[in-house]
Amino acid sequence: MKKHLVTLHCGREMLVTNAGQRYCNRDCAAFFVTRRHTAKSAKKVEKVVVTQALVVESIDPQWGNAKVTRTSQGYRLLTLYFPSIRKRISRFEHIVVWERCHARKVPEGWVLHHVNEHPLDNDPSNLVALPKGLHRELHVRLKHLAQSCTGIDYIVNRYRLTRDFVRRSTELDDLRKGWQLEG
Repeated sequence: MKKHLVTLHCGREMLVTNAGQRYCNRDCAAFFVTRRHTAKSAKKVEKVVVTQALVVESIDPQWGNAKVTRTSQGYRLLTLYFPSIRKRISRFEHIVVWERCHARKVPEGWVLHHVNEHPLDNDPSNLVALPKGLHRELHVRLKHLAQSCTGIDYIVNRYRLTRDFVRRSTELDDLRKGWQLEG
């Protein structure tokens, strides 16, 4: 038995024999399927927007009251909880300390290095910002250094090597500022 169908998307009228048919063609069906998924994902997008809007800068004194946990790599993780919106924000303590000390964010694509290799020592004098590639290179060189010498020789050579990498990163940072790539 034929049924009369008017699709909502294109307004086309047609007679259909299949009782399950609801759309005149695939384009019309795709429009509604896309809209249905968009409506479902709209809630997810709102949640993401709320999460992104909830940014607590490192200079904010709330970080002093944050819950402190340790990660498996040994770093301190600070977590703030906002019960009114049921959201948590977490940041590594060394990032908060560095950003407070330097009054700016860690540049995009840069990471913080602990000079004495102790992740719990978050003293500003122990933290150095390095580009990711330079940081990786430093750790490769430190690994080779640890295999070739030990004790006080390792500590002295580690200090010299790190100082050289800090100089290189400072030059890169000056170039980045000169090119106005400040993040």
